[in-house]
Amino acid sequence: MTNNKYDLIICEKEQQGSYIANALGVPEVFIKIRMPSQESLKIKHKINSKEKRIKAKETQIKEFEEKYKRLGKKFGHLKGHIKLTEQKAKWNDELLELRNKYAKIKRDLKIRTVNYWKNESTVIISCLGHLISIKLKEKNNELNFETKLNYPSPTNLNEVNKWVQLKIIEKHLVLEKINKIICATDYDREGDSIFGTIMEYYHIDLSKCLRMKFSTLEEDILRKSYNNLLLFNKNNFYSGKMRRWMDFVIGFNLNPIFAKIYRKTIEQYLNSINLEERAIKKIKYDNTFNIGRVKLVIMNYIYNYTKEQLDSSAQIENKTADMEEQEIYSFYYYDKNGNEQYLFKKDKDEIQQEFQSLKLDEPISLKITNVSYSENHKELPSYSREGRPIFLNLTNVFQICSDLGASTEEINRILEYLYIEKYISYPRSKSEKWEIPIEADRINYAHNVLDALNTCGYPIKEYYYDSYGNEGEQSYSHPCIHPLPSITLKKFQGLKKINPLGFLVFNEIVIHTLKCFEKLPFVKEQNIDYELYQNSNFFHSFSDYVNVQLLEENLLTFNGYYYSGFDKELNVEINDVFPIDLRKSIKINYELEKNRQEIEMLNDFDVINFLNENDIGTDATRSVILNSLIKLQYFVSNKMLLSTFLGNTLSNLANKYVKFIDISYTLYIEERLNEIEKGLLSTSKFQEDIKNIIENTNDLIKKHIKEIEDIFLDIPKCEIHNTPMVIKQGRYGKFLQCPFFYINDENCNQKFSI
Repeated sequence: MTNNKYDLIICEKEQQGSYIANALGVPEVFIKIRMPSQESLKIKHKINSKEKRIKAKETQIKEFEEKYKRLGKKFGHLKGHIKLTEQKAKWNDELLELRNKYAKIKRDLKIRTVNYWKNESTVIISCLGHLISIKLKEKNNELNFETKLNYPSPTNLNEVNKWVQLKIIEKHLVLEKINKIICATDYDREGDSIFGTIMEYYHIDLSKCLRMKFSTLEEDILRKSYNNLLLFNKNNFYSGKMRRWMDFVIGFNLNPIFAKIYRKTIEQYLNSINLEERAIKKIKYDNTFNIGRVKLVIMNYIYNYTKEQLDSSAQIENKTADMEEQEIYSFYYYDKNGNEQYLFKKDKDEIQQEFQSLKLDEPISLKITNVSYSENHKELPSYSREGRPIFLNLTNVFQICSDLGASTEEINRILEYLYIEKYISYPRSKSEKWEIPIEADRINYAHNVLDALNTCGYPIKEYYYDSYGNEGEQSYSHPCIHPLPSITLKKFQGLKKINPLGFLVFNEIVIHTLKCFEKLPFVKEQNIDYELYQNSNFFHSFSDYVNVQLLEENLLTFNGYYYSGFDKELNVEINDVFPIDLRKSIKINYELEKNRQEIEMLNDFDVINFLNENDIGTDATRSVILNSLIKLQYFVSNKMLLSTFLGNTLSNLANKYVKFIDISYTLYIEERLNEIEKGLLSTSKFQEDIKNIIENTNDLIKKHIKEIEDIFLDIPKCEIHNTPMVIKQGRYGKFLQCPFFYINDENCNQKFSI
């Protein structure tokens, strides 16, 4: 590399970096990094320490010599000087020995080859999520809110990759040689936070950094993004930083409080039943209950929803003894072909209210006053866009993929795979529109998507190209989730072989996208106007229609909605008169049926949608947190989510003593974070608010320790010993077991799965 200045681009994933490099024509390079060992780091630390001590000793000798020089005395024979010089010589020998030892170990260290991309004008480096974590400073008080950035350790298996990536960034983060520092991470809160944290650690001014904005990884889009750089939004980073800090300090400060109370409660309980010490040691009771801001909101939502459903299902009031029989009357007639035609039905009270002069025991006749035909597009249920589906955002993707049998975490992983492999646009989008401001560009882009899907064998009709793909802007950062126009038949067929679940998710996205271009079913209707008479006296008129023919079939169905059951055309003419067949039926226990409520199942997709709608957490972490709660056994998940004994206990505790579990608190916090994004709120003021919430929670817990202990001991009892069981951690998770089991009581083998 020459002395020319270069652009430093930091992206989020290796494949992302590869696509950007290909778009900008930057070649891949490889460097070799020796991976430190624990022993080499210890010796390196000793070398640094010894060098500091020798430097201090040299300063001390120099001061000694200058002092005697000023006095005009010789000092070479003095004991003080001899002692200092001997100590320095000894340390120099030790330093040389350490350096030789370090050099020998360094030669034997493992060498790791790492790739990135660079030429004379550009350097592109990828990073793996948050390279720099946060941790608390030394704890001086009961509650601690001071955090610092934590550099990854090369000897920690979980951090070694991050350490390697930072070493490459450090090598090129020389401000004198850099023309522009460009953020190319995902264009969202998490991406801004990843880049911003690195810059903050190295004290780089964020206001001088630039931003690439892209929603697909196609070369022309990436080149366009590089040629039209934006200023890096510091406020987005500060908002993400505060979210990260808040979740960290809430968990760090509140988890130990509950853990301490729980540990003390169990210890006192086990001692009170005179359990042997060897048995007590076998019972693990730490980290049983975990506190987290988003965790608690999820738990509370599932807990309350389940409780509400179970309570409402149990409240079936039997009012049979107080009920009277209810008379229902159905109106029928027979057309010229003798076919029975149903009109409507009403109960006796409705008839007496609407048709006051009608006598139910006397004949009624029907007269046809008009017969006409019309052709209409049939509106479909449940859609907002002229009866058609709306384009997909992340919430809608979860809805259409909920029947595939995969968890939200798996669907998230598949969506990320489809994005990186350039099958779909950015998956964590909130928009339901193309987000392309110029209409001609919008239509052209939509047509390119249709052309690509046509090559893959999907049914593309001529009228798809008219206007139904013309969706405007919704003012979100990313467009709706859609198939990319660069998809080829070979790439499409390869997905089916390589990643079957990915193919199913992609197919759902494609089918839904095509529905957005589809016309509504076009049908022919027979419209009829009726009049009802009794004893030649008119008393009621109404109109009705019948779908008699499908003129233009819709090959794609809308949520399983078919127009297949068309009625036969009625054989009637104007002024035809038919007698009404009035049929009476009796309905009993109407209120009993009305009060009965079925349990509505809640699954993980419902929970993720709830979090999305309320903007709680981030798109990248919601499903991860939910699945971690399932692994911790706070919930069980089959076809529906159910709160376990642990989940019920923690939800009960949180509802009473952790006030920010309430959705109103969470929404308040999200509003404050949005204010930081807009530059309307300082981070210090936000931190002060969070500190007050945690301190108030801590004070509330302290006042109710006895009640909390009672909740912890509200555990099912052993039938043999009549004592509360304890929570035990086994190979397959947590379970409840009698504490006396651990003293080899052959009569006690009670165990319950959580």
